[in-house]
Amino acid sequence: GGCLLWAIALLAAGQSGAITTTYTGQYVMDGFLNLQIPIAVRSIITRLMAIVPGVIVSVLFPDRLNSLVNMVNALLGLLLPFAFTPLVKFNCSKSIMGDNASKGVEKYTLYAFAITVWAINATTISATGGGFFGDILPDMEMSLKKMLL
Repeated sequence: GGCLLWAIALLAAGQSGAITTTYTGQYVMDGFLNLQIPIAVRSIITRLMAIVPGVIVSVLFPDRLNSLVNMVNALLGLLLPFAFTPLVKFNCSKSIMGDNASKGVEKYTLYAFAITVWAINATTISATGGGFFGDILPDMEMSLKKMLL
């Protein structure tokens, strides 16, 4: 049962990422770059830009996909706080959001979530088996004598 739930969650996360990058590409092409192309063509181009790199990597490195997924997850864990924290700050900023800015309990809850994300990610990337620093540090000799020489 756990493998099935993991597969469903992974599929949902992949779809979410593909949809997000597709919409982002469409808005950038339409609004920021001012490219006026038909919606169907724009959708196909942005979807291909979101999917083709993953297909290329999976074709070039078929025996390393598990390692690549672990690396991507570790990097996402490292980068998530840097994306999430500014969103919380901007969401709580009255100068940016005006009267819609989060205040009171909602504001403190958002900041608590941001701190929790930082703490969880710092713990997981530094824990043994976390796929990042925790797997590297036990092999390193950490002594003052070693560092000074």
